[in-house]
Amino acid sequence: TELVLARAAEALCQGRVPISGAVVVRAASGELIDVTVGQNGRIPPPSENEEEQEEDASNAGYPTDHGETGALRQIEDASAVDWQSAVFATSLTPCVMCFRSIEWLWALGK
Repeated sequence: TELVLARAAEALCQGRVPISGAVVVRAASGELIDVTVGQNGRIPPPSENEEEQEEDASNAGYPTDHGETGALRQIEDASAVDWQSAVFATSLTPCVMCFRSIEWLWALGK
């Protein structure tokens, strides 16, 4: 939860949508391992150079990049995550799209 709230606060300070998500796995030793932390990417991060930001189409923001999908998108190998031991924390209740994405990945661990 701390990871999620810290990322949401960071986004808010940047003038972005303060919604975030994180996946944490409990290892056999009991240690908590941060798998990913992401934030809503609908509003792009601020750029120091406004002209550069206007020219960079990849920095336009993504309408479906919610906090949860922003976190999931950063996982390089979803099959390597122990989804049965994973906890997905969000800064608010996930929408249907995000919920189904999380549910689908959790099913990989069955």
